Amino acid sequence: MKKTFNCCVCLLLAFILCVFPVISASAAENTSQDSVKVSTYLNDVLLNETETDNYLVLSYKLTAPLMIEDGQGTLTYDSSKLKLVSFKLPKITSSLTINKNLENSAKFNFTGVDSETNSGKSNFKNGGVFVQAEFEVVQGTTGSAEVNLQIEELDALENNKETEYISNNTITAEGTAVFNSMLTPTISLEKQNDEKDLKVSALLNNNRLIDTVVTDTLIISYNLTAPLMIEDGQGTLSYDSSKLKLVSFKMPKITSSLTINKSLDNQVKFNFTGVDSETNSGKSNFKNGGVFVEAEFEAVQGAKGLTDINLQVEELDALENGKEVEYISHNSVTSDGKSVFESMLSPTVSLEKQTEDSAKELTVSTLLNSRILNKTEVEDTISVSLRTLKVHFPMIPQN
Repeated sequence: MKKTFNCCVCLLLAFILCVFPVISASAAENTSQDSVKVSTYLNDVLLNETETDNYLVLSYKLTAPLMIEDGQGTLTYDSSKLKLVSFKLPKITSSLTINKNLENSAKFNFTGVDSETNSGKSNFKNGGVFVQAEFEVVQGTTGSAEVNLQIEELDALENNKETEYISNNTITAEGTAVFNSMLTPTISLEKQNDEKDLKVSALLNNNRLIDTVVTDTLIISYNLTAPLMIEDGQGTLSYDSSKLKLVSFKMPKITSSLTINKSLDNQVKFNFTGVDSETNSGKSNFKNGGVFVEAEFEAVQGAKGLTDINLQVEELDALENGKEVEYISHNSVTSDGKSVFESMLSPTVSLEKQTEDSAKELTVSTLLNSRILNKTEVEDTISVSLRTLKVHFPMIPQN
């Protein structure tokens, strides 16, 4: 009986010794899993805390009533626990400098961004991502880490006058609402994938109008309605030639005294002067509306992500009883031009390639003694009348 008891005790001890190492090993395996609790800050204000074992994509969004002109800031993090994979300011591209080669930080600075040079990239009136950072958790890391976006300077532009939102790390009265718009960053724990599609945004004088996904061809037509005869105009169409190839650029109702320069990088410039009812045969007549600017693009093979097309109308003048009326002057819309500008805010977008056979209208030129008098677009019937007309026919001999 005693031997039996001893045997049972030995068997029990052996079972315990065999089982417990397995349980301990399993527990040790669970605790070794990489996991970091990340605290997110904006200008030292704690916003949220998120635990991640792999990736963290942090997007600080911004809404601002005025055009953002200048900015400067620093993103700090613990590089012993987080590896910075990417750092972007997606809506700021011109005059932007980013330094990611610093220990535990990334610095950015942009200056002189305005409606002429930046093609609306600094427009946050409808909100948008200001700063986006993607991190990977360093292998074998546990514990906690902090990420802080410190915006040191942020200025806006209104009527060529600068307004400070954040100055020397201090939020101004004008900048309170702007700063508060960034207090709810978006956080994702999944690795960022490159955009599968090319998304194109159409803008007019830096006003974002329409977004569309392009796989092959994009034709954008800015339509215009104006009560007076358009006389002079000047502007620039900006685009990203690394993602879009310009196929054609037309101003179909402006033909006389028109100059178009398509040989520039990432932009097309146009200018027309002295157009009136006598020299331009009514082509500058937009009283019933018509296409002002039309551009056709092809998506560059492999292009994806986001890109903008911005039509910047710098000057637009009309003619009334021999007197010039300014609609747009030095990129600013006048009181007379308000409704004219608004008529261009609904561009037409087509994703089908244009062909010569697609023209629906016939243009008829009327001549007198080989001199072109006018050109008219005809869909059905045309009548031509002369007040005095003498026609001589040779007599046809009779048999």
